Amino acid sequence: MTSSRITPIQAASDGESTAGWQPTQRQHGLAVLRQDEAKGLISLACGAMSETHSVGHEMHTLIYDRDGQFQPGRLDYLLTEVLACWEAADHYLRMLGSVLADYDPQSGSPLADPGQD
Repeated sequence: MTSSRITPIQAASDGESTAGWQPTQRQHGLAVLRQDEAKGLISLACGAMSETHSVGHEMHTLIYDRDGQFQPGRLDYLLTEVLACWEAADHYLRMLGSVLADYDPQSGSPLADPGQD
């Protein structure tokens, strides 16, 4: 059996160097809120796009159904539904764009308030 020597890591005191120290990612505040918001919005947008596809596929099936009758009333209802799903996806993506516009592209953090210089 081999033995290993592990040197314990000790926290830096006031007098020691902090070279190489990296700040940890914030776990509270606006950055976390914005990240949660972005996650929620992209999930909603993807769900809306998926529903758009499902309803559109149903329309496609009804239009190309060779054995059934053409159903303009049902298709009109589905057209309204697919457009509403598409509009919801567009809305969520635009909201996500607003969230992302608040981020500093260099740091990935929310932009600082310009009045806090």
